Amino acid sequence: METYLVDFIEAFTHLILYLTNVYSSEYFEKKRKFNTLVWHCTNKRVEEYIQQALYPISKFLSNKSLYKYRIILKNLENEILKIYTIEFEQFYKSYNIPFNYLSLEQFIWDFFTYVEMQIYENYDEEKTFEISFDFLRDCETNTTVNDNLKDDWELISYDNLDVFEKKDSKEYEHI
Repeated sequence: METYLVDFIEAFTHLILYLTNVYSSEYFEKKRKFNTLVWHCTNKRVEEYIQQALYPISKFLSNKSLYKYRIILKNLENEILKIYTIEFEQFYKSYNIPFNYLSLEQFIWDFFTYVEMQIYENYDEEKTFEISFDFLRDCETNTTVNDNLKDDWELISYDNLDVFEKKDSKEYEHI
């Protein structure tokens, strides 16, 4: 299950980069994932950055410590323009329900179609992006997520852990 979720997060990341024009559309092509066509950035440096940033996610999904995944759009002065967030609370609540790949495919198709219809961000300035995650605090032993635990979340931004380098769009636009 974690592998499918990591693939979903990766596809979502590429889709957001495409829809928000972080990089020129010439760097994107449609690829088949989850039995649907999704936009994927073909620039090798962008792909490597995303892969490096997403590498640890599977472990955090399997031990139910990943709380939020964010794509943060920023201008080149490092000011935040927009944040797109995926929360994993509902996933953990239904984690013991038998996995159904066909319903996951249908959800992803519906979700990506909705996102493509709803999101179109065009800023008159160059922008970059950043990936961050939030975790449950390490000492939390009860991984069952419910409304009572919401106040107990300790948000730890993964972008402070220097696991991957941040890149800016200027660096990629000349490739």
